[in-house]
Amino acid sequence: MTYKDIYVHVDATAHSDSRVALAAELARRHDAHLTGIYVIEPDATDPLLSTGASYGNAPTVEASAAIKSRALAVHADKHFRECLAQSGISGRMVQLSGLPEDIVPLRARYADLLIAGQSNPDDPLDFGSRVASRAVVTSGRPALVVPYAGHFDSIATNIVVAWNDSRESARTLNDAMPLLATADKVTVLSVNPPEDRVVDRHMGGAIDIALHLSRHGVNAEAARIDVREVAVGDTLLNRAFDLGADLLVSGAYGHSQLRELILGGVTRDLFDHMTVPVFMSH
Repeated sequence: MTYKDIYVHVDATAHSDSRVALAAELARRHDAHLTGIYVIEPDATDPLLSTGASYGNAPTVEASAAIKSRALAVHADKHFRECLAQSGISGRMVQLSGLPEDIVPLRARYADLLIAGQSNPDDPLDFGSRVASRAVVTSGRPALVVPYAGHFDSIATNIVVAWNDSRESARTLNDAMPLLATADKVTVLSVNPPEDRVVDRHMGGAIDIALHLSRHGVNAEAARIDVREVAVGDTLLNRAFDLGADLLVSGAYGHSQLRELILGGVTRDLFDHMTVPVFMSH
């Protein structure tokens, strides 16, 4: 099992180039084809803008959004091609028009893995988390979400897997298997597990999953942590830091209802506070 078709969301934000470089490195490692998706957002004056915004009296500066987006796409395309050449992989860049949170999740269904970014809260035009969260819940494909801060030239050598016996945990573990199989170290972490589980009560199922991974040749060990006064999402990130992990694998919890996206508390915390790339699946 491996990834042979990887998509990456490319945009005009400051951290897009590093996200593309990481995507190219993963594609090289898995001998995968890499597709970059750059979405030209519609102007505020566009009558087809599906958010329902008025389009008759929008300021001129807003009306030039699509023109500016097309101009910035030139740099994005150039950098993408450079990454392909440096990594020696096959790939292509596609430019589509619409809302990124609609287009990217739809296109992700044609890939094995989507790589997207976390939003920078100081950049009002950075909608990365909106794209990533919608893709995780609606695309049916796993997503690797890269923090806006920090540099991640290579990942998945030391992985923490969040485990809580749920369907989402099982699905995400299976989707992440190509990364887990090549990691130097994998820690299956159970946070605040209840004591009445049928399987290995003390570890909340983590031991059984570590054994399962070992049968796939994964160097895995189980761990448990009880921290009631700290949010589970923060606990996972703190523990990943303590272990020197370069990737956190965690199930995504939430649902999509029409155009509304509702994420569970742990998933929302991870999106808001991630300090390492997070692999998610729903």
